[in-house]
Amino acid sequence: MRIARKEADPWAGIDWRWEIPQDADPYDIVLRKAQIVSTRMPEKYRQCLHLLADGCSPNLINLWIGIGEDVIRRIRQMHPASIAKIKENVLDNLLEASQVMSERLAREAHTLPTHRLPNALAAVIDKAQLLSGGVTQRTESKRVVTQEELQELFESLPRAKAIEDKENAD
Repeated sequence: MRIARKEADPWAGIDWRWEIPQDADPYDIVLRKAQIVSTRMPEKYRQCLHLLADGCSPNLINLWIGIGEDVIRRIRQMHPASIAKIKENVLDNLLEASQVMSERLAREAHTLPTHRLPNALAAVIDKAQLLSGGVTQRTESKRVVTQEELQELFESLPRAKAIEDKENAD
């Protein structure tokens, strides 16, 4: 992958007094910046979308195109398909990491402290299963008897003969 040099401030020359209302909240400001990138900086916008689709983080994308991590996150939110692609790439990375770690564990098991690599491998496998839709936990539900049901149960029990006989004797 070729890394582009970060250009000068892409926001230079934009008169923010006209672009964003003075009483705008941070959400509106970032949204407006994302809209400006999409309309006035189509090349940066295209690069951002491609890098998001490749699974790059907002931090890394900002290093390359310099529009700000918050703006990149907002662009990502504007394109839900990129989020699905990010999950696919992360899953691919986790599956590969679990394979590499399991191979290393098998190769170096006799030299490693038991608390190091197995824990990392377990965490990676768990995350891979989570992203792939696999089962990562089991939930049991138990029905608890209500007070009314318990009272009804006690009332339905036959009365003990010994108690009745004792009451009659008194």
